[in-house]
Amino acid sequence: MAGVVKQVGGDINPARYGGSFFQVSGDDVEVLILQPVVEYVGEKEAADLAHPYWVKTVTVSREDVAKLVVEKGWRSFTGADERDIPDPLTAELSVVAAIAAEDEGYGHLDWTEEGNLAGEAIHKRYCLVDFQGTSIADDLREEDQEHATRREEEPA
Repeated sequence: MAGVVKQVGGDINPARYGGSFFQVSGDDVEVLILQPVVEYVGEKEAADLAHPYWVKTVTVSREDVAKLVVEKGWRSFTGADERDIPDPLTAELSVVAAIAAEDEGYGHLDWTEEGNLAGEAIHKRYCLVDFQGTSIADDLREEDQEHATRREEEPA
């Protein structure tokens, strides 16, 4: 991914609690899921890991998302009513990205998991912005610092 990657789902503070992001690449939508380690495994276990984040990515087309909705039963696994789900073939790309991001954890799409990463490294690669369009670079760096402190305080 290159350029600005916009938040499409998750928490108001995605660097702390996680979120999903997207960018348009030609006719495809690239979706990135930012997962703070501490939110998934707790502070003690997170201190054992080198960095504070996991990242998952997938590139999908509108057709991929339409198949997810129809063939994989996206409506049923999210509990959404069929009338509430827009047609992915005609929806805005942000909606397509949001639908694709809902698949994370279900694994119907071909997600790539990118190891244990530092917030600074993520920022250098992705330029993530929150719902308001503000860069989360400072928040990512702050989480790097908190993670480093957590690691220092963890007894061997």
